Amino acid sequence: MKPEKVSFEIINEPPKGIYERAAQKWGVSFEDTVFTVGNKIYAKYGVPLDLLAHELVHIQQQKDFEGGHKAWWDRYFEDDKFRLEQEVEAYKVQCEYIKDIVKDRNQQNRYISNIAFVLSGKQYGNLIGYNEALRILK
Repeated sequence: MKPEKVSFEIINEPPKGIYERAAQKWGVSFEDTVFTVGNKIYAKYGVPLDLLAHELVHIQQQKDFEGGHKAWWDRYFEDDKFRLEQEVEAYKVQCEYIKDIVKDRNQQNRYISNIAFVLSGKQYGNLIGYNEALRILK
């Protein structure tokens, strides 16, 4: 999925309610986690362009989801399969962005390996193994 052109805002404080729920459920920190709620991207330190491509997918997913971003987040918290599908879709776009701008294949592989590490980690509830995440993203 390539997101449509959308307007968005970056906010440097955690989203109320969503952040607390995520911190309790997965132990995430606002120091190293970005949240998208509607067309607002919550990030403590800004958003690199490859991650912005990822977050724009979440804006589109939430826009297209029946019930909007609130219903999307409720399902995201409760449905592991849904959460994984949403993240895989966004990370694939992020990886394609990296492949478009980073020409060195070794450097591409390092970026994508790091993304697979994150996707397969605690932040997403250890839903997938590292090797499977890497296979999906490449």
